[in-house]
Amino acid sequence: MKKSVIAGIVIVAVLFFGIILFTISKDLFITSNEGIPDIDGEDNEIGNTDGGIQEIETEEGTGIDESTLHYIEITESGFLPQIITINKGDTVTWTNSISSKSWPASAVHPSHKVYPGSDISKCGTSEQDSIFDSCKGLSQEESYSFTFNEIGSWSYHDHLKSSIRGTIIVQ
Repeated sequence: MKKSVIAGIVIVAVLFFGIILFTISKDLFITSNEGIPDIDGEDNEIGNTDGGIQEIETEEGTGIDESTLHYIEITESGFLPQIITINKGDTVTWTNSISSKSWPASAVHPSHKVYPGSDISKCGTSEQDSIFDSCKGLSQEESYSFTFNEIGSWSYHDHLKSSIRGTIIVQ
């Protein structure tokens, strides 16, 4: 009798937590580009900077080709997903979902020089938009986007917590 009661409780608990996990996971996906700065510095729904998201023509008309956009969530345990494979010319957007700041940047800490042309010394210069470096700590819900135009396997890290790492594989 006790075993069947315990088994029933375990089954109910697993179902309960499964439903909660499913419900929460739907909130992890970004469905809007609102707030991405445009080249003129204004907040527009669709940005257009060297490292940002570009508006393109699709078969249905003008819009964003979602197949070229990829999203990484910054969590307490690191980048989610930690490793992604994309195509040359695709854009990756990191969004900080934690209360502490996070600074995604090309490896190696602290110089950020692994991705071609990137270098932390270019932060705050006219070259800042062309490097794989957010050049600042992102606050909670803040995002950074970069378009990868170099084929290769590109390691990156959180400059503020250098043990947190990820990889972008560009084909």
